[in-house]
Amino acid sequence: RREWIQKRLIELAGIFAIDLVGYAVMSNHVHTLLYIDKKAAESWKPQEVVKRWHQLFNGSLLSHRFIHGESLSPAEYHAVNELIVLWRAQLMDISWFMRCLNTPWINLQGQWLDQAGCEERRTTAVQS
Repeated sequence: RREWIQKRLIELAGIFAIDLVGYAVMSNHVHTLLYIDKKAAESWKPQEVVKRWHQLFNGSLLSHRFIHGESLSPAEYHAVNELIVLWRAQLMDISWFMRCLNTPWINLQGQWLDQAGCEERRTTAVQS
């Protein structure tokens, strides 16, 4: 479990505009020392923001059309730009970082409970 958490922390630090300065994985919790790199997030081109977001969540049909260079109407382009502003902010937000760290952990715990013969636990993650 510790190795999985360590890998996930490093993976998320590569996606978010958050530097993982230090961490300690304990038996039942994690301590993290994080630095928000706002300059890095602000330097990302719109396509980079969408690609990073797609590493975490499915995105939308519109964001996939944008990333593949399909032509968009002015209204669609405006909608994608609004998503990019939101996603850029979320990619430098510690709460979102921790949410992405904890959501698979909860799912993984549910799998362990299922293997132990316990009642199935279902968790849902809202994907923006």
